Amino acid sequence: MAYKTIEQLLDEIYAEITKKKYVKSISVKIEGPILKCRIHLNNSFISVFFNEETKTTAYTIIKENKRTFGIDKDNLRGWHKHPINNPNTHPPCQKTKFKQFLRQIEEIMEKDGALHTIPRKPTKEMKGFVKGIDTSKLRDEEDRF
Repeated sequence: MAYKTIEQLLDEIYAEITKKKYVKSISVKIEGPILKCRIHLNNSFISVFFNEETKTTAYTIIKENKRTFGIDKDNLRGWHKHPINNPNTHPPCQKTKFKQFLRQIEEIMEKDGALHTIPRKPTKEMKGFVKGIDTSKLRDEEDRF
């Protein structure tokens, strides 16, 4: 389990977001054993959910009312990802703390209204990492040589 209490998670959230220039504001709501937190960015937000009793945890990037990337832990699937190239899937992943999630989303840069990933591996090792992605709208014909 990543956190035992709401206080532990909130301490980490505050410690991490105070270092980030891209964070605009934060709203926190605690209802009994449940934490709901929104970390507002330029044109999106990070949603954090934590249930202290069940240890259900969710970190999600929301843009235009849609999940674009997330990492969750529930009692049915355990820790799993909602990858940027297919956020409706649930591939398993390692236990993730909030600061690890932030590191992952910092690898997702926004440019020209599109989300881009910044590879951590050499290009040759990245071949095929986004199988099934639709590349037909990545460039306009006038951008081609």
